[in-house]
Amino acid sequence: MSDTAITVDKELIKHFLALVSLHNNIPKEKEEGYVPVSFVEQYNEHIKYFASKFDDDLSEFKLPASAMSDNKPNRLPGWCEKPMFLSQLSSLINYIDQIYMPKEDARKIGFHLD
Repeated sequence: MSDTAITVDKELIKHFLALVSLHNNIPKEKEEGYVPVSFVEQYNEHIKYFASKFDDDLSEFKLPASAMSDNKPNRLPGWCEKPMFLSQLSSLINYIDQIYMPKEDARKIGFHLD
């Protein structure tokens, strides 16, 4: 983790809001289930961005291969277990919010999960 101050710029805000949007747009009809691999791919791209921006190892927030349906019998490939995805996504959002986002900026643009 870098000791230098983080500049909250448009690019950072775009990536953070994209994570919040991923969280808020997962179908809510049931707790279990799967999310499309496209969500996982977007999520992983945001992890790469934040790891670079913050000079921080965020590998613990990546989804394990075991969460993907490709590793499960009788499942169509290309899906991720929804509870695991939501857990990792929420953890990353909260970590970034708590460690890197100045509270006055967070309140101003509404970085909150519902």
